[in-house]
Amino acid sequence: MRSRAGPVRSSVAALLLLAAAATAAHPLFAPSRDVSVRYRLESPDANAPGGKTTDELRLRAIGGGQLIRLDNPASGGYLLIDRARKTATVVDPKIHAFMSGPLNPRVASGLLLLDPEATYQRAGSARVAGYACDLWKIGPGGAGGSVCVTADGVVLSRIEGSQPAHQARLTALSVAYEAEPKALFAPPPGFQDLSAQKAPPGSAPPATSPR
Repeated sequence: MRSRAGPVRSSVAALLLLAAAATAAHPLFAPSRDVSVRYRLESPDANAPGGKTTDELRLRAIGGGQLIRLDNPASGGYLLIDRARKTATVVDPKIHAFMSGPLNPRVASGLLLLDPEATYQRAGSARVAGYACDLWKIGPGGAGGSVCVTADGVVLSRIEGSQPAHQARLTALSVAYEAEPKALFAPPPGFQDLSAQKAPPGSAPPATSPR
């Protein structure tokens, strides 16, 4: 007779992984796969039509989430995060310059990445941009809003704040699991390094150039 030990072991391992995911105390804090995500961000603004402004943002990650790039097409600037080296770099193509400093995860998290020091409580599941995600409340009683994150750490939607009139809403428009060129995760050659002048957003002063 043919042994069924192999398939049985595989099934048990799969069940154990599912059980571990179901009892996790928090979602993954960054993508674990190469991915590119485009988002719509709606922010409250009393002076804007309809009381809100709408922007598009983009997140790209490679190397199992070790290198992350956050783009704001409206401004043209972007933030580079190197989780292995614990550095954050703000790049401004308009002036051909960049600033680097030590990574402060709480400051750099923003809406697209999660704060590793926050508390999370499971709140169900949803489907956004064609992908399944787990819903989590952020902070005690959901005071910090909510977020929907895939099993591999991609934020698909997020609501910041608990008061509807003052909430910022982030929604994924498209998700592509693909590797981007590594050159996109470093300042372009020839850009001026302004790191010694001022600490960039997402870093903790004093700023230093990455070694």
